[in-house]
Amino acid sequence: MSVELIGDKVVANNYGHGGSGWTLGPGSANYVNKLLIESKNSSDLTKSTPITIIGGGALGLFSAYDLVQKGYKDITIVSERYDNLTSHNAGGLLAPVSMDNNPGMQKIINKIGIDAYKFFAKKDY
Repeated sequence: MSVELIGDKVVANNYGHGGSGWTLGPGSANYVNKLLIESKNSSDLTKSTPITIIGGGALGLFSAYDLVQKGYKDITIVSERYDNLTSHNAGGLLAPVSMDNNPGMQKIINKIGIDAYKFFAKKDY
């Protein structure tokens, strides 16, 4: 989960959740979108800036949903396919552990897990 500048594009990476995309998706989308919004590389980002999300699985859709909830309006989702995705087979796995092997990352994963729980606990999404 990171934000980087590639050429003239700001790229937010939200992948590699080890099968926990559905359970950690809402929290990780919020985390990565905040990284994107607060990135020094995103200083020109406005609510009407075109944003493209690559991937139509759980993480891509949660990322788009979170951005819409934050008021962003020009979001495009691009996916090679929308049927038979890994996300269709990975539901119900709760494993809020860091796949990063970085001990400092576990604190972030714990926060993401709590944020995801709060998302699923509310009734108005």
